[in-house]
Amino acid sequence: MYPVTLGRCAGLFVAFAMWAFSGTANAQTTGATFGDVIRLQGGTPSDVVLDEFHHLLYLVNNPTGVVTIYDYITTQVTGTIQVGKSPVAGALSMDGDWLYVTSGATPTQTASGSPLLNIINTNSRRLEQTVLLPSIPQGLEVGNDGRVLISMMGSGVVSGVPQNTLAVYDRTLNNGQQLLPVSVPALPTTPAPLPAPTFGRPAKIFTGSLMRTPDGQFIVGVITPTNASTYIFVYEVASGVCSATVRWRELRLYSRWRPTGRASWRASLCTIFRRSR
Repeated sequence: MYPVTLGRCAGLFVAFAMWAFSGTANAQTTGATFGDVIRLQGGTPSDVVLDEFHHLLYLVNNPTGVVTIYDYITTQVTGTIQVGKSPVAGALSMDGDWLYVTSGATPTQTASGSPLLNIINTNSRRLEQTVLLPSIPQGLEVGNDGRVLISMMGSGVVSGVPQNTLAVYDRTLNNGQQLLPVSVPALPTTPAPLPAPTFGRPAKIFTGSLMRTPDGQFIVGVITPTNASTYIFVYEVASGVCSATVRWRELRLYSRWRPTGRASWRASLCTIFRRSR
């Protein structure tokens, strides 16, 4: 059984309402109306990472700069880890030994402190290293080779190609050489802007999201290098290459994936890219 990010675990539903408090005064934030209430300083996390093997949730809190460790069997907070200012998203390695957290972005996706990748040893529960990123960070994911794919706001689009929106972190390389850029192919046509959301529920503070396949051989992601462009791509872990991109209107298919194995993941990928052409 592999530990995975909460939003990427099919068939598992963990629901709880988040409360924010300051001193002795408690104030409820917008959230689910069912499940157990968990009182957290700073309110609703910007991201939740599930470590199913150890029965833990890592709650990334943007206002406080802290990752809270919650044991969902004992329903107790068992620790906290201080990371860089304004953490955004988290991802767990497939062996469960390393937690990676991006930081340096506000809920409105503007810069807040240095853009960092925070590397946490989950066994010691210590922040082992921070790596400076080239632009405002978004979501991230870890492949089966242990390398981390990081999405960022980037520096715009040139000739249809997003600039500085993806990078790979390799912990096995020497310091200063661990972060490698990843190119994203240009779209065949100019992508349309995303429609304004109409639902009245909490939304993630970061738009760049990544999701790995069950075997960790591919990572599928969404990046938004500009307000008017959204790219969906497939990254092959072994080659370190983004193999294709699709237009944003295929996001509906992407969001409905419910993989049951490697074959169904490949079938879903083929369906999406065939319909995008």
